[in-house]
Amino acid sequence: MGLSSWLVWAEGGFHKQPNALPLCAAQLGLSLCWKPIVLLMGSNYLGLVVCVAEFGALVGCSRMFRDVNPIAGDLLKPCLAWVAYLTIINYKLVYL
Repeated sequence: MGLSSWLVWAEGGFHKQPNALPLCAAQLGLSLCWKPIVLLMGSNYLGLVVCVAEFGALVGCSRMFRDVNPIAGDLLKPCLAWVAYLTIINYKLVYL
């Protein structure tokens, strides 16, 4: 995420796609708050909501970053895979 954000920033993409920066910040904030919510507070349902929102923010970032720099959009694919895996694990914590 950091490298792709830098690639977009280096090409002036946050001026071309002004909605990309809030999505990037939202993804960062959601990823930082997942651990305290699930592991410290034990709220698995809220953690699932955070995971789904983070996945949505990453999809939005990927689409906007791809418009600026195709490599930056492709660099987010491992992040998308990780958040999808995390969402599945969190889903199993809630419903199993």
